[in-house]
Amino acid sequence: GKATGAHIIVQMSGIYSLVPDLLSFESPEFEGPDALCGLLTILVAQAFNIPVAKEDANVSVKVRWGKKEYLTAAVVDAAGIDGLNPSFDMPFLCPLTQKLAATKEEIVLTVLNGADVIGTADVPYSTLVESPGMMVTAKTSVGDKGAMLQFRVILRGLLLSPDTAVEV
Repeated sequence: GKATGAHIIVQMSGIYSLVPDLLSFESPEFEGPDALCGLLTILVAQAFNIPVAKEDANVSVKVRWGKKEYLTAAVVDAAGIDGLNPSFDMPFLCPLTQKLAATKEEIVLTVLNGADVIGTADVPYSTLVESPGMMVTAKTSVGDKGAMLQFRVILRGLLLSPDTAVEV
């Protein structure tokens, strides 16, 4: 097309950023049953050394945070898939209200083979808050037979970004 000399300016306001800060967890601006104040992200990356026979592998990870529960897909041994060292790469996003954040519940990750518990890993809320960047990255033992779980938990509050104008 032909240049007309016209300009469009897009004004953006009320944009929130996720930040490693908990001020929004107590700010009146974020009060109310439907007002979000942050985000808890739980990434289940991979399990290792699952102590079962290859043909019996049916591995999943259950994540519990307070009353909320999430479950990865089950991984079985198949061509190109190692059922004893399954990769999940599954994120769970938990929007937070101030009421939910105030519970300060620990995050519990349970490695399962079918309905059988292999072991668990816990992330206490206090550990998460005190960690650099409010992020815990771990590869930890679960159970007593050599199995391990790799995961990351990230806690973020909200911050109102300054108004922005962009000329397009």
